[in-house]
Amino acid sequence: MKMILLLFLMNGFFAHDVQVAFFKIHQENDNLEMEIIMEKEDVESTFKESQISFSENNFKNYLRENISLWINKEKQILCLDVMEINEKHISVICDIHEVKSRIESLDINNTCLLNIDNHSNIIEIRLDNSERDFLMNKKRTSISVMY
Repeated sequence: MKMILLLFLMNGFFAHDVQVAFFKIHQENDNLEMEIIMEKEDVESTFKESQISFSENNFKNYLRENISLWINKEKQILCLDVMEINEKHISVICDIHEVKSRIESLDINNTCLLNIDNHSNIIEIRLDNSERDFLMNKKRTSISVMY
C-alpha cells in the first residue's frame, strides 16, 4: 500500500512543471554580476502573448523593462554581457556595478514572466560572505536587503 501511495505522489509531483526563473547576484572580483536562467518555453510564450517576436535584442529590452536594481539607493544599469540560448533554457550574465564602496543596501524590482500562472522568480544573493534567497511572484515584486 505504501508503494502505491509513493508512486501516486511521485507521478503527481512530476506531472506538474514548476514555473520558476533564477536570478543570482554575486560579486566577481570588483564587479557585481547577475546570472539569469529562464525556461525558453516560458519566455517564448510571454513574447507570443505580448505579440512581440523573440529575438536577442527584444529579450534584452524585456529584461531591462522588467528588472530594476538599486545599490545603496543608486539605480544600476544592467549590461547584458553574455547570452546563451539552448534547447530548453536562456542564460544571461549581466555586469551590474563596479564595487567602489561597501554595499549597504540592495533593492530589486522583478516582474519577469509574472504573466504566467503561478510563476515565481528566485533571487539568490551571494554577497558579504552570506547567502540569502528570496521568492518573488505576483504578490511580491520587490525586495529590499540591508547589509
